[in-house]
Amino acid sequence: MKYAKAENFGYGREMRRIFQLAITEQVTRLELATLTKDNMMLLTKSDVRKAVQQVMHAMQLVENKNTKIIGF
Repeated sequence: MKYAKAENFGYGREMRRIFQLAITEQVTRLELATLTKDNMMLLTKSDVRKAVQQVMHAMQLVENKNTKIIGF
């Protein structure tokens, strides 16, 4: 059985990308910080904001037909 794709289809994938990128931002931030259990379990607004900016930038590149990207 096939389902029609709605406009909002794929949001789960986008959220997973944002979460994974937020973890990458967290790692970058923690390289400069004292590692504690609490620090390693905390995603900050800044981590998520930077991740969202990366996803939005990639989406803009995809929408621009003149730009070719690999992956993502």
